Amino acid sequence: MVATHDIGQAASHFDRVMLLNHQLIRFGVPKDVLTSENLLRAYGGQAQLIQDANGATTLADTCCDGEDEHE
Repeated sequence: MVATHDIGQAASHFDRVMLLNHQLIRFGVPKDVLTSENLLRAYGGQAQLIQDANGATTLADTCCDGEDEHE
C-alpha cells in the first residue's frame, strides 16, 4: 500500500487506486476511479484533470485563481 497525492503516478504505476476525502469516494482501476466526476467530488471543484497527448494525467490546482488562499 502506498499513499500519494501524485495522481499521474498513481494512474501509471498501480493497478488499483483509492480516492479519499474524509470518506471513500471510489476504489478500483485508475481509469474508473480518476475520472473528472470523482476528482471533482474529492477536490470540490478546486482542481482540474489534464491529460496530455501521451495519456499522462496531471491534476492542476485551480484554487483561488492564482491568489494565495491563506491571505
